[in-house]
Amino acid sequence: MYICTKYGIIGIFVAAPYLSPSTSARLCPSAAAARSSHLLEESTHRNHRVNTCTPVTLFASCSIMRFAVRWWYSASAGLRAKRGLSCAAVAAQRSAQTVAPPPKSPKHRERLVILGSGWGSFTLLHNLDKSLYDVTVVSRRNNFLFTPLLASTTVGTLEFRSISEPLRSSRSAEGVSAFYVGECVDVDTEKRLVLCTSPLESSGAKPSFNETATSQLSSAEASSHVEFAVPYDKLVIGVGALPNTLGISGVRQYTHHLKELGDARSIRQHLLGNIERAAHPFQTEEEKKKLMSVVVVGGGPTGVEFAAELHDFLDQDGARAFPGLAEYASVTLITADELLPSFDASLRQYAQRRFHREGIRVLSGIVSGVSSDRVRLSTGEEIEFGLCVWSTGIGPTPFAERVQLPKNKQSRIKVDNRLRVLDNESIYALGDCACVDGEALPATAQVADRQGQYLAKALNAFARGDELPPPFKFKSSGMLAYVGGYTAVANFPSARMRGFFSWILWRSVYLTKLGSWRNRFQVPFDWAKTFLFGRDINRF
Repeated sequence: MYICTKYGIIGIFVAAPYLSPSTSARLCPSAAAARSSHLLEESTHRNHRVNTCTPVTLFASCSIMRFAVRWWYSASAGLRAKRGLSCAAVAAQRSAQTVAPPPKSPKHRERLVILGSGWGSFTLLHNLDKSLYDVTVVSRRNNFLFTPLLASTTVGTLEFRSISEPLRSSRSAEGVSAFYVGECVDVDTEKRLVLCTSPLESSGAKPSFNETATSQLSSAEASSHVEFAVPYDKLVIGVGALPNTLGISGVRQYTHHLKELGDARSIRQHLLGNIERAAHPFQTEEEKKKLMSVVVVGGGPTGVEFAAELHDFLDQDGARAFPGLAEYASVTLITADELLPSFDASLRQYAQRRFHREGIRVLSGIVSGVSSDRVRLSTGEEIEFGLCVWSTGIGPTPFAERVQLPKNKQSRIKVDNRLRVLDNESIYALGDCACVDGEALPATAQVADRQGQYLAKALNAFARGDELPPPFKFKSSGMLAYVGGYTAVANFPSARMRGFFSWILWRSVYLTKLGSWRNRFQVPFDWAKTFLFGRDINRF
């Protein structure tokens, strides 16, 4: 108020010529006297004005509003006069302030190459400040796969594309300089080059869509493909791992794995094909039982969730779509240990009871061999199957076996507590292909996700010259597993849950963890479609 009053008085003398006669007389008698000669002429013209009510006259008729506006104008004019600024000077000053400063010359950015598009690499890419690095991504697939829901796609509960996020159109990849669909063969640490090959067929060749977890290039296959090199200043290795066959004969030839979309599609094709063949009128009773028999090897979360999803499909949709075949169906799960060994004992017992109630046979044993139609146990027992799914842990990729970097006995790359490869500070490794030296971490998506977050913070701080974060420490947030019949088990550090509400929590947590809003819309839509109309049993 003081400022407005002070500079308003000054502004009266500056802006008095622009005020109305009555306002000038009240605020500045000297200025009003200077204009007294115009009053008679104004009163003469006022008698001839048309008596209309326009918005302008309405506004002018409000003396309080008019006085407030003119007083504000007087105050601003007085302030400008006090500062010695004319209208032209003010305009020049404003126009000068809107001129953008000249662009700064771009700084040199280090070349950061990221291998893989799994949990660790994708989380790193999502949290990394791409303006600090010249980022290049090399991956054998052009999408990020949400693996916790992969088992649901094998029986049509979810569609394949609902759990995959295209990298090129993902917001997490905005700012990436280059992306190549390729497979890393080796790393030249002296020249700082990543040697890669393209897994895609040459031009003119018929494309193959059977991309599974075991379809990675061997040394002989890699040499027959066109190679290319990618230079780097910093390298992040996140190529993941392959299913572990444990060196058992027949596993690679006669069983399915469940790590990639190609694996899920292959299982779905095989399963539906067996059911359709069992429906033929010429099939014998024994052949129907064999075709409708499914064996799952591995009692971890992947094996348990696939067995649960398969039972739901056979119980809810198979009986309706394939009448008369439900009585021949059987699901057998073979595990060397208890079900869900990393879960609490009470939750393991609940899952065991649940499977027994649903008719899923659980066997404790060690597989000694696999043939085209049966699994042999170390006890000599043989179990016939029409479909066998193998889920017994992870093993190294051909790249992890070839690369000349420090590794443990399982060919996992050794890193320190800041995820730097031992004896090489320009190379990092994370996820299933890496192991923190002196610390045993589970090979789970949660670990890879946390490592990706940590490494993004460390690389951002390094490029900005800030203090690096403290060494990486993993603290589990808990584990979830679906056990069928709209029930699940939840193993948290401070709580244990099971049953229907755990199933709601299982779906809610995974829904919020999906990579994009597109997937967060598609997955609930698939769940609703399955609930209302049943699972998709198309075979294509």
